[in-house]
Amino acid sequence: MIKTDDIKSVGLVCVGSELFSHIVNSNIHIANRVLETNGFELKCNISVHDDSDGIKSAIRFCLQNSDAVIVSGGLGPTFDDITREAVSELTGRNLVFSQDAWNEILEKFAQRKIVEIPDRNKKQAMVLEGAKKISNSIGTAPGMLVDYEGKSIFLLPGPPTEFKEMLIKDVIPELLSRSSSQREKLVSRGFGIAGESEAFVEEKTARLRQEISFLGGKWTSLA
Repeated sequence: MIKTDDIKSVGLVCVGSELFSHIVNSNIHIANRVLETNGFELKCNISVHDDSDGIKSAIRFCLQNSDAVIVSGGLGPTFDDITREAVSELTGRNLVFSQDAWNEILEKFAQRKIVEIPDRNKKQAMVLEGAKKISNSIGTAPGMLVDYEGKSIFLLPGPPTEFKEMLIKDVIPELLSRSSSQREKLVSRGFGIAGESEAFVEEKTARLRQEISFLGGKWTSLA
């Protein structure tokens, strides 16, 4: 297990060509809210098509700019679900069939009274060699945790309900256990101003922004 007190920021890579057309990517907001509540900063966020080179490039960027990386999406059984393969190429770890993962998938189908299971679903039981499997209590795609170049990469499914549950139940405890320092929960406060220009507001809030910065806080404008 990687043990470091430097895990303060997390990068998020959201995989799926559908994110560029008709799907609202709520995983960004889920990740930001859950991470912030537990004392971690969402440092970077990249949405990428179902493209192996694009996935690898996005993960590399997040590895360079954050202390851990979460990848959501691309863990399904279809031809365009290629996150496993991309991360396998990136890390140099082979994909191996996990009977334990397959048994969990079979149990999910049994609960739904589905008898005929497509062979394609066995793709979801392929895990990176040496990775830690993260169980999925809602869907069929298990997640994974792999250590690479001194940092943690979490692979989670894309559906928001599955993503959120596994983020809270598995990822956050893992991040906390891998940090040797006590994490302080981040607190954010927001307020709205109407009827004034951005330049005027900036001028009038200069002192407040300086005080927030002095105290180690961060000021963000949503204008």
